[in-house]
Order: sequence, then structure tokens, then C-alpha cells
Amino acid sequence: LRDSTHFIDLTTIDFGGRGIVSWKWTFDNNPNDTSNTKNTSHLFGTPYSHFVTLRTTDSAGCFNSKTSIITVYPVPFVDFTFNNVCITDSASFTGIANSFGTPIIKWSWDFGDTTNNDTSSLQNPKYKYSYFDTMLVTLVVTDSLNCSSMKVKSIIIDSLPHTDAGPNDTICYGDTA
Repeated sequence: LRDSTHFIDLTTIDFGGRGIVSWKWTFDNNPNDTSNTKNTSHLFGTPYSHFVTLRTTDSAGCFNSKTSIITVYPVPFVDFTFNNVCITDSASFTGIANSFGTPIIKWSWDFGDTTNNDTSSLQNPKYKYSYFDTMLVTLVVTDSLNCSSMKVKSIIIDSLPHTDAGPNDTICYGDTA
């Protein structure tokens, strides 16, 4: 749905050897949505079934047309949630996807941690970061029709506080430190 579909003219002539001199591609029976090139591309704005008609004319003026039905599937909706964590904790991620009736078959996480093997194929993984920073986490989901979507979010991995209660000291009962 997000990418153009490429159409290639496969017209042949059985007799006479006259070449094709004109092409007219029409999309969804709309006379204002056409292309006059031998091969073309088209971006469908909505999912599901679309009609594509190619009319070719040879040098003798003979013409023919063929209509095909192109099925465009929606891309999956993808999102994820997570908890911001301290460097000593593992972050928990929850993958969310809706592929409109088509099963999700692949979850591909990249946790943005350049020092480790930072990927997972689980829907709801946990990951322990090796350093504190703001990381870009990427989730790509793919459905059984090989349609995919990606979501990127930032996660903050916090450092630990530098706790200091002061130096050791000796005091008498009732005195303040």
C-alpha cells in the first residue's frame, strides 16, 4: 500500500509483425487516472481490489485491451510499549500489531545498543542494556502476506545515582553529625 506497483507490458503480436505504437493504462476505470507509457508504475491509495486495464494499439490500428484485478493488502499496524529503566535492570518491551486478519509471522527488534547482540524475534522481549544513554528501539513486524511495518521509539537508560552519605564520623549521643 505504501509502495508503487510496477506494471510491465507483455503484449505480443501473433501475425503481421506490426509493432505496438501506443499503450494506455487505466486504473480503477477512472479516465483521469491513466498512463501512456509501455511500462508504468502506480501508487494505490487504498487497500483491497483495484482494476487495471491496458489497451494496446499496433501500427495497423488494431487494438485490444485486458483488465486485471490487483489486490492491495493493508500494511500491519505496529506499536510497542516499554518501561524506562536503570542501567542495572532489564527493559521489558511489549509488541503490539494488527494485520487486519492476516497473521503476524515475524517480530524483528533492534534495541539500539551498539555494543551487544541487540536483536530479538520475540513479541514481548526483555533486554539488558550495556550502558546508559537514550537508545532508538526499532520494531518491524511482517505478516503472512509479507507486508511489513516499522515503529521507532526512544528509550532512556538511566545511570545509577552517585549516592554519598558523607564520611565516616564518631559523635556522642545527642550530637548531630
